[in-house]
Amino acid sequence: LPILHRILTVSSSSKSSVIRALILVPTKELSRQVSETINLLMHYFPKEITLLNLAGEESIQLQKSLLSA
Repeated sequence: LPILHRILTVSSSSKSSVIRALILVPTKELSRQVSETINLLMHYFPKEITLLNLAGEESIQLQKSLLSA
């Protein structure tokens, strides 16, 4: 919750997409749970934040392209 609050209250100096937070968790299951919780919270502000879970089964090339988008 503090990370989401900070992202929403502190404006980015650039209009381009930048990574403003990185959440590291020790397991894929916890990563899935954190992603689901953040997605539920993002329901209230869907356009301000983009979430990307890199602990899935996607290829490294797909993950790289998703990060650069």
